[in-house]
Amino acid sequence: MESPVDRAANADGGFPLFRDWDLYSRIVHHNWMRHVEVSDCVAERLAVLDRPLRVMDLGCGDGQLSRRGLRSTRLAAYTGVDLSAGALETLRQSPPTGRASTAAVDTRQADLRVAAAELPAGEFDVVLANYSLHHLAPQEKRETLAHIRRGLRDDGVFIWSDIYRRPGQSRLGYLESLERRIRGEWTLLSEAEIEQVVSHIFDADFPEEEGWMVEAAAAAGFTRWADHFRDESFVVWSFH
Repeated sequence: MESPVDRAANADGGFPLFRDWDLYSRIVHHNWMRHVEVSDCVAERLAVLDRPLRVMDLGCGDGQLSRRGLRSTRLAAYTGVDLSAGALETLRQSPPTGRASTAAVDTRQADLRVAAAELPAGEFDVVLANYSLHHLAPQEKRETLAHIRRGLRDDGVFIWSDIYRRPGQSRLGYLESLERRIRGEWTLLSEAEIEQVVSHIFDADFPEEEGWMVEAAAAAGFTRWADHFRDESFVVWSFH
């Protein structure tokens, strides 16, 4: 049976929620998914890496999070991967640059699973996956984490921000909690837009328990990790 991710990958622009990009852009703009906190965690974690950085961004969207998160880095090269053509077009118009405007920027409209599998060994200093891996099945997540580890330098950093389940919380329990949060907080969206978002999360979001996330990263070869931000719905980890 074709998975939701496969259906999105086979469709023009990926998941319906992201094809136009305007709706998701407004979600980011209003910080309902804590993109400001996530990008500030990225900036803080990467501030200690005082060298030119090659960055791979898996599920980059229109680059808003990376523009803020990479703003203080010595960015040598940035590669953004996303299924949404509209998001990538916006990113190309205003790409992440770091402290200078000379970074080489590349974009690729592709399934992140394919892009991760094709990562050259030891090529990147940083890999970002922001609100993207939760669309994958557990085994796909494990395989993608292993590809990410292979693509990183030995002193590289993987930053994973995502939705997550608390210990013992079911997928349905998490999604119902997130639905209540959306209906209660995202009030600047129209009723039709809220229904579109809610339909998307029940069709396409597969969060893991936080313990599973750490265990899967360790199995992929990451030896150290840190928890930088969390609330009841969202979490940011860095793995080394």
